[in-house]
Amino acid sequence: MKRIGTRGIFMLNNKDIQTFVKHLAFSDDHILEEFTLTLEGRELTHEDARKFIAFIRAERSSNRT
Repeated sequence: MKRIGTRGIFMLNNKDIQTFVKHLAFSDDHILEEFTLTLEGRELTHEDARKFIAFIRAERSSNRT
């Protein structure tokens, strides 16, 4: 992961994304132990992070059909 600028904006490389996607098979708690999810430099609350994970899972599921 590469930091860009001074506002804490990070650019994810393809490997970071692949690692996150592989972890989607695990529980939310496991994912949140491995990753810190942020938006505009602020860490997501536990509830918002769970919603984000659920959204990504749903999108992946709907794109497979």
